[in-house]
Amino acid sequence: MAPSAAPPLPLSALRDLLRGHRLRLVLAVGANLLQALSSLPGAWLLKDLFDHGLRPGGADRLWLDAAGLLALALVAAGLHFTGRALAARALKTAVADLRRRVIARIHTLPRARLDAEGGTRFHDLVVHDGDRVEALLSSLVGQLLPAALAALVFAAALAWLAPALLALLALLAPLHHLWTRRARAGLRADAAATRAAFAAFNRGVIAGLRRLELARLHAAGAAETAAHAARAATLRDTALRGTLRLALHGRLQRLLAAAVTVVLLVAGGREVAAGNLSLGDLLARYALAALLLGRLRELGEGLVQTTAGREALAELHAFLTRPVTAPYAGTRRLVFTGRIDLDEVGFGYETPGREKTVLSGVSLGLRPGRVVALVGPNGGGKSTLLHLLLGFYRPTTGGLRADGVPYEELDVEDLRRQFGVVPQEPLLITGTLRENIAYAWPEASPAAVAEAAVLAGASTFIEALPAGYDTPVGEHGALLSGGQRQRVALARAFLRRPPLLVLDEPTNHLDVEAVAGLVNTLRSLSPAPAVLLVSHDARVTALADQVLQLGPGAGGPTPPR
Repeated sequence: MAPSAAPPLPLSALRDLLRGHRLRLVLAVGANLLQALSSLPGAWLLKDLFDHGLRPGGADRLWLDAAGLLALALVAAGLHFTGRALAARALKTAVADLRRRVIARIHTLPRARLDAEGGTRFHDLVVHDGDRVEALLSSLVGQLLPAALAALVFAAALAWLAPALLALLALLAPLHHLWTRRARAGLRADAAATRAAFAAFNRGVIAGLRRLELARLHAAGAAETAAHAARAATLRDTALRGTLRLALHGRLQRLLAAAVTVVLLVAGGREVAAGNLSLGDLLARYALAALLLGRLRELGEGLVQTTAGREALAELHAFLTRPVTAPYAGTRRLVFTGRIDLDEVGFGYETPGREKTVLSGVSLGLRPGRVVALVGPNGGGKSTLLHLLLGFYRPTTGGLRADGVPYEELDVEDLRRQFGVVPQEPLLITGTLRENIAYAWPEASPAAVAEAAVLAGASTFIEALPAGYDTPVGEHGALLSGGQRQRVALARAFLRRPPLLVLDEPTNHLDVEAVAGLVNTLRSLSPAPAVLLVSHDARVTALADQVLQLGPGAGGPTPPR
């Protein structure tokens, strides 16, 4: 899904982003401004050097002027470093906090929003838009603001020394403004196209890496490479347009400066030849004009270069401030015992292409010490019911209760924290076995981790490894077998002894005998949890006290055994 055009950037976005860093940024802008202004005395030193230092007997004056110019260069270098250091600390901290807020916001989004937008969309927001915002802020603090303030000072100095030259520059200002505005409009369109092309390229790379094994199995590497090359070519072409437009704008800026410089040298040279102006005066005016033109060029180029960052900040601000409707907004917390009731629950997807009823009139009770099996064909609503149970979606009819309390009243995230869920495909992080088992409870003791591994049947293979629980699992568990990954995921779910366990298709990576042993272990615990088994295997459903059939021909839950 390509990102939509970014909304206009409100000043509140910039204000919120820089809150807490303003003093350091003011000091950074001040240092950059002083650096720019430190070149102002150089014009007078240059005038004095040519008018007096280069005359017979002016050697002392020459050395003093040269020493002054060198001292100004050293001061400018110190101010430049100070301004860069202050700005870098403030801006990198501000962008890091922005990324933290974006990630925190992603974790609060409803499941429907996550499904609709996809992971690569959020990856672009956090990584690439964050980079663009940092570039925007660096340009704003390190270039645009100091350049604007310095240009005012240089213009005032030029008005005092050479008002006719300043008037000439003022006459050229409308032309400069028009082409800068046109360049910004064009680059804004280029930036939006490049942003969309980059998002498509990023999605393609991630999807291609996920399909790598599939492509090898079917010898489809050439087709995958061709598709990647097409996306790369689109990204190249859109980025090239923006680069060429920016280069053209910069060259026009320099042509304007060169034209003004030629006019100044010709007019000033005639005045020097006529004896109306000293060579030092001409060089001083030339230096001031060059300083002013340099700052104006920085402003023009900077305003155009910040277009992509401005679009990115607007997009991030809209993402952070756009209202989000969560399925549940309750605040009540409870010490969950494992009782869940579904009362005549119905649900239908309303997203485009999925307008259909999936569940209708489903009632079910989960109780501590009881095992319920959920069965049905693919597309019959098993995953949907799990999402409703976990509070990812809200039913369109009926309702759910935990320990007799309606979900509407509960802090559902806190309730979910008391569940133990093992999905069809075990999700492991890149780390050690211990880190994976203790993922949701990193402060868990080694004894608690080991006990959870014993319950899950994972301790046997873990303790046989040379590094034991400190053994790396590889990227997403690539160094483990499917059954070992399943055991580790089970241990993670058991770590806190949750009062409700959800096992989704446990026979994907475990045989029926292993699942039977697992169910018997759960029944023997005190207190024993409520268990929901999702499976299509009749041998697994035979282990349950009650079976709920979903999909066509479903007859509701069987009587408890």
